[in-house]
Amino acid sequence: MLNFLLFLGVAAIGGFVGLKLRLPVGAMLGAMMAVALSQSFGILEFESGGGLLFGLQIALGAMLGVTFINFKKEYVKQLSFTIVVLTLGLVLMVVIIVSVLMIVTDLSLPITILSSSPGAIYEMAMLAKLVEEDAPAVVFLHLARVVIIMSLFPFVLKYFLKLLTSREKDEKCS
Repeated sequence: MLNFLLFLGVAAIGGFVGLKLRLPVGAMLGAMMAVALSQSFGILEFESGGGLLFGLQIALGAMLGVTFINFKKEYVKQLSFTIVVLTLGLVLMVVIIVSVLMIVTDLSLPITILSSSPGAIYEMAMLAKLVEEDAPAVVFLHLARVVIIMSLFPFVLKYFLKLLTSREKDEKCS
């Protein structure tokens, strides 16, 4: 029980630090890094058992479910073409990325597929364990990708919005 409380304390402190450092998804990344570092240095020893995972998955499911409060059934019809295009685009993107990674790295095919595929980090790690691959490598590559994207995307988005608004101003002046 004491180890569990220590685990929660380390995660809470890490989450707080992540928020204060303004990391993308700061609370989650901070908690994850704090727990991972404390386990790596032998400060904390905690296995992710069934009860904890079950509780965390319920909490995550509830949190995601709250985002669908205003979701209307008509959206599915309106977004169906978009869903098809996104799915095909993501599959094509993963095929291209995996092909490049297989040429320039010595990573296995399952690791390149799991680390480049869009999806939840936990689920990709579980799939890596299922196919007996290096789950920590998949988690690290996924995490690095998420941090890089979340760090760069606001700047890219601002640039394109600025570009779009300047074009609209130019068209109005013409």
